[in-house]
Amino acid sequence: MKKNVKSVKKQNGITLVALVITIIVLLLLAVVSINLIQNLGIIEKVKLAKEEHRASAIQEQIDLFKNEQEIAKQNNETEPSINELIDKLQEQKLITEEEKNTIMQTGKIKLGSKNIIFDKIILPEGYTRCEYLESTGTQYIDTGIYLSLDSGWEIDANISFVEKSMPLGCDSKLEDNRLGFAMFTWENSRVCSDIIDNVTRAVPSWLNSLNERHLYKHDKNNSYLDNELVKSEIVTEKSITSFSIKIFKNINASFIRGSKCKIYYAKLFDNESNMIWNGIPCLDNNNKPCMYDTVTGQTFYNQGTGEFIVGPIVE
Repeated sequence: MKKNVKSVKKQNGITLVALVITIIVLLLLAVVSINLIQNLGIIEKVKLAKEEHRASAIQEQIDLFKNEQEIAKQNNETEPSINELIDKLQEQKLITEEEKNTIMQTGKIKLGSKNIIFDKIILPEGYTRCEYLESTGTQYIDTGIYLSLDSGWEIDANISFVEKSMPLGCDSKLEDNRLGFAMFTWENSRVCSDIIDNVTRAVPSWLNSLNERHLYKHDKNNSYLDNELVKSEIVTEKSITSFSIKIFKNINASFIRGSKCKIYYAKLFDNESNMIWNGIPCLDNNNKPCMYDTVTGQTFYNQGTGEFIVGPIVE
């Protein structure tokens, strides 16, 4: 009986040692295999293949979109918009939110070894995308869009003039100027707020953003600087502004002022967060500076004096 117990213990000991040795061997083999795969570039090749496949799928959607545009044109029907295509690509997880922004800002993305160009379907024929439009203080664009306080906007800008300057605003009646839609305005403020004036007392970080390129955003109750929340306040006011939104300028009954700044793009949203205006800086087919709105398919030119300064052409 004792011999049997010793035999069982001995067998268990051998089994445990064998298991440990097996695990060590498997770990060594796994390390060697991973190193071999990395050395052979298999992981990179797999990633590249996935990106190439995604690029091909996107190109197929672009070709289909072009055909739909051509058919609609021939039938005198409303042509599908570039925003519909972009949203569709995002819904199908063919592009990310970051890639979507890159497409609208630069007109292209690179996936793997393939460059996918969108400008031929984003911009009209003969138009050239520019990095930015710059106002010297007397140039502005009237979007023709009327917003409410709970609407939204997004502007990529470098604000260079620090005295009562803003890249977004609208005409406003004096009694209604809290809806003046300067860079930042709240329901409980009886005076237009902008990033240089009232709002800087509440959001000092915005004041520090001057003379540098930053992304300024507002959606309903929140305002952001470079996608970081800087102020939040419940907004219940639904009144529509008395005048349309201007890019580069704000006017009300008591003062007139323009903005010295560079704008890389500007977007306006309704109070349901739907994009209703998307201005891209460009040169038209006569090399005249303008902003092309991809939502309405319209071109917007300087409404002030002088002329915009044009940033570098986006290759």
